[in-house]
This record gives sequence, C-alpha cells and structure tokens, in this order.
Amino acid sequence: MQFFDEKLNNLCMGWLVDHVYAIREAATNNLKRLVAIFGSNWAKSSVLPRVLSMSSEPNYLHRMTCLFSINVLAEVTDVQMVEEGMLPVVFKLSDDTVANVRFNACKTLQKIAPLVIQKKYNFPLVIIYLRSVFASKIYLIS
Repeated sequence: MQFFDEKLNNLCMGWLVDHVYAIREAATNNLKRLVAIFGSNWAKSSVLPRVLSMSSEPNYLHRMTCLFSINVLAEVTDVQMVEEGMLPVVFKLSDDTVANVRFNACKTLQKIAPLVIQKKYNFPLVIIYLRSVFASKIYLIS
C-alpha cells in the first residue's frame, strides 16, 4: 500500500481528469478495485478527499467524474463513508449550474441510496427496488 501511495497514486488520480472519457471511466473502475483490495480506511485517507474535491472544479467534466467515482466507490466502501462523505457532495451537485451534472447527481442518488439502505438496514436490494417501482407507479397514477 505504501508503494502504491508513493509511486502510483498521483498517476491514477491524474487519469480521473484525462480529456478522454474512456480513460476517466477506466480510472474509476481501477479505483473501485484498489479500494476493494486496500480497504475503506485507505480510501478515506488517500482516494476520497481527492475524488470529492473534484466536485468544486470549474470544469463540469471533473464534477461528472466525481459523480461517476462516487457511483463505483459506494459499492466497496462502508456506509458511514457514503453517508458522511459522498452523499453531501451528491446533494451539492444536484443543484449544479450544468443540467447534465444535476441529472447525473440524481442518477447517482438513485443508485447509491438503495446501497446505503441495504448496508445499513440489511434489506435485500430486490425488496428496495420493488418498493421504489411500486412507489413510482402510485405517484404516476395519482
């Protein structure tokens, strides 16, 4: 882990702001694998601060990459980190000036909210999904 932090961390984080979408996407997937290997504590100290700081970048693509990273990191981090670190950033970006960022913030909330509920309350994702579908159908009817 120390070798990675010293030699490769800056390189991997640099890929998150690359001009090519495929590289940014691969970088987010690499981060997910690294967090799965090194653990949530490492993510909290090494990865999450840099990813979340991208939410304040003037370039909207960096803010989008922040959301994409949150999508994948929420799957492999603990609930506390998602609730305290990631959700406030997603809520902030849901009020962004760029419509595409707002839209993707909503998509991120749609994806990570069931994960938080499942991890925190140990509900199966199927039940959470069916409840949300049922609730949306009722909303559309009324």
